[in-house]
Amino acid sequence: MNLSNLLKDVLVDCHGAPEPLIIDALITALRDFCNQTRFWRQELPPINLVTGQSIYNLNSPADTEIVVIVQARSDHFLVPSSVNLLDRNLSGWRDMLAPRPTFYFQPTMNSIHVVPKPSGNISNGLNVIAALRPSRNATTIDDEIYREFGNEIIAGAKAYLQIAPNKPWSSPDHATANMTAFSSAIERARLRVLA
Repeated sequence: MNLSNLLKDVLVDCHGAPEPLIIDALITALRDFCNQTRFWRQELPPINLVTGQSIYNLNSPADTEIVVIVQARSDHFLVPSSVNLLDRNLSGWRDMLAPRPTFYFQPTMNSIHVVPKPSGNISNGLNVIAALRPSRNATTIDDEIYREFGNEIIAGAKAYLQIAPNKPWSSPDHATANMTAFSSAIERARLRVLA
């Protein structure tokens, strides 16, 4: 759904707020929701494994950013790790080669580091599911998030606007109620993700 379709839902309680500010508040609420819940998940395009290469770029869908890798597999699920854990538990891991990787970590939001390095090329050899969030310039809301949490996302946007001091749409009491509804949705979504 296009975010511009939600303007009137926010304006009803935030009279006088300019449309660009409302869109920004909606994006902020969506990003916060996605960052805190990891609810929006999607499988990314398969990655070709290359002999001796350990770091691969991740390509998120248009107008999205990767929050975190939720799952990685290459014939089997890879075990999430970190540089510190690998240094402590797997001597020489930086130079290891194997037919398929066993571990992974995420050195940047848009990359994955696999361990050991593949010892041969494997077409579409790495599949990644990532938790996403909308980019700062996104214009739409994911349909599933809107269906299940649209009213609460709108409440979060209202809260961000209403908490601003000395504006025609300022309303600290309403901001508190709206933030409570938004926070409750975040908790419900977290529980769904964990189930």
